[in-house]
This record gives sequence, structure tokens and C-alpha cells, in this order.
Amino acid sequence: IFLHILYTHTLVTDFRSGGVLSLAMIVHIVESCPRVHARFLAPDTETSLPAVRGDASVLPYALTSINITDMLAKFLMFSKSVDKIDALLSSKPFWKMFGDPNALLVLQELSMDMLCDVVVEINQVKSAKTEADENIEELSQVTVFDFPQVMEITEKRVRDDLLGAGPKTVDDMRAIHGKLQIRYKKACDKRVCQILKKKKGAAAGGGIETNDQFIPTNPAAALDKMVNAGDKATEAFTAVAGSAGGFFRQLGTSSKKFADGMESKFRAGISPIHTKDVYNNS
Repeated sequence: IFLHILYTHTLVTDFRSGGVLSLAMIVHIVESCPRVHARFLAPDTETSLPAVRGDASVLPYALTSINITDMLAKFLMFSKSVDKIDALLSSKPFWKMFGDPNALLVLQELSMDMLCDVVVEINQVKSAKTEADENIEELSQVTVFDFPQVMEITEKRVRDDLLGAGPKTVDDMRAIHGKLQIRYKKACDKRVCQILKKKKGAAAGGGIETNDQFIPTNPAAALDKMVNAGDKATEAFTAVAGSAGGFFRQLGTSSKKFADGMESKFRAGISPIHTKDVYNNS
């Protein structure tokens, strides 16, 4: 900070374009939000700090906080890039909440917390992909090179889900944030399960899963799948044919011949398109 003042003369406008507000937010999180700040600290096994410590430590705390402050300045329309007339004429569902002087501080805290959650989710998805495919080349953990993606997801969630819900008070905003955390966690857990389920299903079925398509690698396993499919189809057609004997008599065939024909077609791997082909070939 001293060097920055030395070379730019003032913090009011030059502190990473966030001005003195971004510095104030950095100090606020450190002093008043220890749980959120701890998520940016390197894990320390020698102390009994909260379990969340370090889950976003790969990102530099100060620069992350400044970026969040700059993001909120755009959303709340007091950024230099926002047209003053547009700001005066805008009607946002959350404006009433900012009658509380603590609203901006709480929004910074919750936004930082949401960003940390995004880092955790990306880590979990990356780890699941690595476990499902040992040949995958991407790193299994978030790095500073993932920061643009982390910020993009965070911006969308804060703008559309948190502020977009139109909280009327700070307590409303905290309640919305809690519900969103649960929703995001469930969605992440579901995605991780789907990734791992594909791996287990492919291993059990003698093939691999790529883009929701099964590619058999074991001929015996593939044949079993075809036979099972044929057996199920035979049972279904037998049930239908047995209850429509009069119809088949009009066609000059019988329900048994029809079912036998369908079975032979399925076991041969042929899809019977026309009923006439089935009973004529029987």
C-alpha cells in the first residue's frame, strides 16, 4: 500500500480502479468476517481453525476482494462506467434494502462467500472427472488460471440469483444466500454422482461411456445386452399378440407366429419396421 501511494499519490481513485472503497472492503472482511477471510488462508494443521480454512487459498485474497467490489459497483450502478442518467432512472427490486447502511458490507461478505463456494464446486467436479478418467490431462484442482471462470459464475449468481431475488432487507438477503448455498450444493453433488456413475456403469457393462453413448469393449457383455433386450421385447409382443388374436387372423397369421417372428428379428439384431414383413417371413 505504501508503494502504491508513493507512485500514484492517492488511493481514492488508483487502488486497482476500486478506489478507497475496495481497500475499506478488504479491511472489513478481515476484521468483521473471520470465517470468510479464513477460506482464503492456507490450511494450518497445527491450529484448531474452522474446517473451511483454505478451500479458496489458491486465490489471492486482496485481488479477489477488489474484483468483487468492482463487480458490485457495476451491479449497484455507482461504477464510473455506468451512465449517471441510467442510474437515476433505474428501478431495481433490491434498492429498498440499501436503506440499511450495512447492506453493502453484507453483500460484499456474501459475494466473497459465494465465490469460495464456486471454487469448492469446481474442485469437486475436476476431481470427479480425474477419478472417472485417469487419462484426463486437466489439473484436478482450481488454479489462478481458472479465476476468469470463477468470477463469471460468481457474477451470474450474485446478479441473477441473489440480487435478482429482490431482497427487501439484509436479513432477507442472508436467508436467500443460505437457500442458494443448499441449491448449488445439491446441483454440484448431482453432477459429481453422474460423472462417477458413468464410470461405474461402464466398468460393470463391459464398455465405456462417452457423451451418454455406450461403447462395448467386451463382446460377451455386448451380446448379453442384446439377448436381454430381445427377451424383454418377446414378452411384450407376446402379451400384445395374445390379446389381439382376431386381428392377426384377419392378416392370415397367428399371434404365435407373430411373436416368434418378432423374437427372431430382435435376436438377429434387426429392427422390424413393417408388420407385414414379420408374418410373411414366418
